[in-house]
Amino acid sequence: MAREKMKIRSGKTFEQRFLDELARQCAGNDVAILNRTLREQLGWMDERFDKVRAGLIKKGTIKAAPGHGGKTKFSDFHFQKPTRNSLKAFVSYCHSDEALKNSFLQHLKPLERLGLIDSWHDRMIKPGESFANVITNELDGADLIFLLVSIDFVNSKYCYEIELTKAIERNNKGEAKVIPIILRNCLWTHSPFGGLLALPQDGKAITSWPDRDEAFTSIAKAVHELATDLLAAA
Repeated sequence: MAREKMKIRSGKTFEQRFLDELARQCAGNDVAILNRTLREQLGWMDERFDKVRAGLIKKGTIKAAPGHGGKTKFSDFHFQKPTRNSLKAFVSYCHSDEALKNSFLQHLKPLERLGLIDSWHDRMIKPGESFANVITNELDGADLIFLLVSIDFVNSKYCYEIELTKAIERNNKGEAKVIPIILRNCLWTHSPFGGLLALPQDGKAITSWPDRDEAFTSIAKAVHELATDLLAAA
């Protein structure tokens, strides 16, 4: 399969993702972006980044620009804008809730097939990649941040003090939507996300539902509505 036709998990090609990220960082301005910044936000290894960038330069879509470490800009900026085929979703959870997390992701699959969301979680980190760096990059680029809440999540230092802190910060700035998903009953209403509308309806923990599929389906419906509205407004 030709390199430009290779697909990533969202259904976009690597080239499309590269161009979307470049357009996002340009923020409507005809400017050059540091290659290092592009690579970090994409979360790619050097080899993939260099190959995709070289292919786009060869096509004339982008061009190299001077700057320390190298920069990239659009060859014809006025015709470039980021496509919003899907929202990037970050899933924050405690590993003791792995089974519930997997069920949650299964119920989001129909939304991924519709091109509404592109879910990411830490099990997608590749061997050799920096755990902390990848987590930070994915959090920084997420449109939706799902908090899979349980007592273990609340008691997890990494989930609570690092991922949650960043998530709330981006939510308060209007950069991302934080959505608490209550997996198991715990005293979560007094947490930093206690004032946010939680799912399922009324914040009733998924493990309290007689039919867990019904609980997850109600969540998927709510996320479908939110994602559709956000993409329509983009």
